[in-house]
Amino acid sequence: ADLLCYMNGYQDPRREKMFTQVEITETVGGKPTKVSGFAGIRIGIDVVNKESVIDRYSKPIISTASPYPWMNAAEVTFLRAEGALRGWDMGGTAKSFYEQGVRMSFEENNAAGVDDYLADHTSTPGAFADNVGSDNYTFSSRVTPAWDDNAGFEAQLERIITQKWIANYPDGPEGWSEYRRTGYPEVIPVV
Repeated sequence: ADLLCYMNGYQDPRREKMFTQVEITETVGGKPTKVSGFAGIRIGIDVVNKESVIDRYSKPIISTASPYPWMNAAEVTFLRAEGALRGWDMGGTAKSFYEQGVRMSFEENNAAGVDDYLADHTSTPGAFADNVGSDNYTFSSRVTPAWDDNAGFEAQLERIITQKWIANYPDGPEGWSEYRRTGYPEVIPVV
């Protein structure tokens, strides 16, 4: 749910390369309407009968033949972005490495639309509304995909780590390590 909430809020084109679509309910013209979309399941949620809800949540597009990288080029570039943000000589700016990392992640996922994504100064993480029950969560994070030269250190670090977290999917242990180390990205509390 955490990852898909961020990606849904950002209208991230990588979603279709990473997850299956399911039927969800959205308000269209003031009316609840069934549409194709992406829905994640909240960690710790109580699902009494998995078989009755399995088709209501997006599944990873992955198989036993899918490569599972230990470290990808995007992650290395985000490491350099964080180093530059901290004032270390990384051979470039935090912004240039951040944008290069996002571009690499799009390329690694064969996704189009990276220029529009990097220019998006308004999209923020989407709220979680359980596709089965009434469990909801609204993120306080206001981080957008676009770099903001006027943002402070913490906002820029959150931006870098959030995109690094998305780019590292499906490497959950790395994402969890980044969260433990930095507190970013904001995650939905476990039920």
